[in-house]
Amino acid sequence: AQVTSFLQPVERKVARRLSTPSLEVLAEDGSTRLSLAHGADFGEQVYNHGGSGQAEGPLVFVGLAAHPLDYGAYRGLDLNGKIAVLLKDDRAPAFDSEALIRGARALLVITDDADPHTDWAVATGAYMEYPQFPILHVRPEAADRLLADSGYDVAALREELATFRERQDSAGWFTLPLGVQARTRVELSEP
Repeated sequence: AQVTSFLQPVERKVARRLSTPSLEVLAEDGSTRLSLAHGADFGEQVYNHGGSGQAEGPLVFVGLAAHPLDYGAYRGLDLNGKIAVLLKDDRAPAFDSEALIRGARALLVITDDADPHTDWAVATGAYMEYPQFPILHVRPEAADRLLADSGYDVAALREELATFRERQDSAGWFTLPLGVQARTRVELSEP
């Protein structure tokens, strides 16, 4: 009798971690005030432009009015030197490309799915595209600790977004400086 299987081999690519990724809140003197735990609080992502990089800068929340926004809708969005923060359920497709174009140093996405992902199937999707920068998924509880000095938590960011959507004028987005300096580093091998 011939044995058949529905299982098929799948080739996967893996980017090895060259060091443990970090995400820190900085004190005014530049020292580390809070370190989040890799794997428990946040995880690196390699979809689209996610990959290796280091960033230090102010956190800024980016809220979007609708999806999808075309390139022209982002006119005036200045993320130069900043670390952009957004909610996963508010992230527009390919927002990482817009964030890079507009000068963001890293992207923090608040989501319950914050497990590190450094592997992918060859046949699907775009991964570790150049240029690369850190894209980190941060659990909401960890984001609340990250934002503790800002006067905001994840619930308050959701309220700001809801208010913006109710009174939306011509802009398809808004930014909210959070008054928190952060630093992140991700070092991955080529797959």
